[in-house]
Amino acid sequence: MCRATPACLSLSIFLSSTGQLALAQVSGNAVYREGGWANNLDHAGIYCSDCYSGNPGVYEIRGYWWQGGDGVELRSFTDFLDGKTDLGAFSLSGISAAQRGLIVDTADDLDQDPDITYTLGDCLNHEATGDYVTVDEITDIRCDGVVEYSYEWNNLWVWGRSDNGQSSGTPQHHDISRIEWVEEHNNLGGDQPWFELSPKVQRGGSGTAWTELLSVDIPDPTVQRLMGRNVITWQRPLEGGNGFWHVYRRDDISDTFEKLANSAIIGSGRSFIVIDRDIERNEIYSYRIEHVNLSGGSTIFEVVDLPNRWQ
Repeated sequence: MCRATPACLSLSIFLSSTGQLALAQVSGNAVYREGGWANNLDHAGIYCSDCYSGNPGVYEIRGYWWQGGDGVELRSFTDFLDGKTDLGAFSLSGISAAQRGLIVDTADDLDQDPDITYTLGDCLNHEATGDYVTVDEITDIRCDGVVEYSYEWNNLWVWGRSDNGQSSGTPQHHDISRIEWVEEHNNLGGDQPWFELSPKVQRGGSGTAWTELLSVDIPDPTVQRLMGRNVITWQRPLEGGNGFWHVYRRDDISDTFEKLANSAIIGSGRSFIVIDRDIERNEIYSYRIEHVNLSGGSTIFEVVDLPNRWQ
């Protein structure tokens, strides 16, 4: 098994039917739900948008007690949730469609190996003798190990243990497929995320300093009144890609849109802000945010309808 092979990827466009910026699930996301009986550390898997008979599916490994085997399997997203609370989807910022394809390919390789079984205490066990653990050398894996290995085999880092074993340290040795670092991933828990690993730690549920994963969900845009101006803030989804932002004001009375003038868009990381300086105090406005995505020539529109009624 090589560490870089191309793969087919299906990319979903996000919709906005409720006035919220919402990104549809994308293949290669790490997905999480609350744990089952006696599990307060959550459950994890790798999402694929159309792998399950053309429908969304999740590569996961369940516990010892499941009938029909305890290896990695591809199940529907609904079956993955199993009636439990959906804790969201997570991924890395800036990864490409090709890299997402590699993540799914690796998860599928885990699924195709009938000799991999479930383990609870360790994230991953193996019988490798070289520098890296290949899929066929894995003997046991936990659900968060499916995520960790699918990402890190492809040089996409998720979790790393503290370099000094304390919360004051720095994450290091992320690659769970590297033999000398596997054991650093094999401490189950959620109270010491600099030393312990679990689905909860992996998704940032025990603090975000020790995981590279970011939520693909973004909060609703906000419009606030400040010194006679409207301040609009929003966040870029992970899949936003490179491109240009445009913000339009809508007059709710005439139902017309006008691009904001004399208003520079300021961005830092995933967060953006623009100040609408040209409003009438007693008028009612809402705003449309548009992102023209230059990646692959595609265009993604983010539509926000936020009534802004000032007394």
